[in-house]
Parts: sequence; C-alpha cells; structure tokens
Amino acid sequence: MRALHTGLLYVNTDSAAYVYVDGKRVARAPMERPGLKLQPGHYDVRVVPRGRGRTYVTSARVDAGRVRNIQVDFLSRK
Repeated sequence: MRALHTGLLYVNTDSAAYVYVDGKRVARAPMERPGLKLQPGHYDVRVVPRGRGRTYVTSARVDAGRVRNIQVDFLSRK
C-alpha cells in the first residue's frame, strides 16, 4: 500500500490490551509507532484490556496520509 493511499490508526493504552478493527484482532496495545496502515474509511474499533477494565468501543475515521490517534485509559475508567 502506498503511503498516499493509506492512513494510520494508532492506539495507546495505559495497560496491555488487544485491538480489534471491524471485528478482527489486528494488534496489541499500546502500539508501536507509526501504527496500523489502513485504507481510508470508517472503522469499528474495539480495545479489550488483558487485565482489569471495561472494553472500549468507538468508530474511527482514517484519512489518507493522516494518523488517527486513540487514547484509552483503562486504569482511570470506572
């Protein structure tokens, strides 16, 4: 995939977690930079903690040539 035709999704967490995009497990978080290359579009993102904490669910728009950052703080969420 060429950089101009892809965007990046970067998920940072305060504890270990798994990242799912459109229902498929794609990475562990916290991710290493630069993140996950994706085609531009809208995605369902789910971040599931490996320890305590509740699953974080959001939709994210990824644009070509841009980074979409998602920060999840499991330890401070109730």
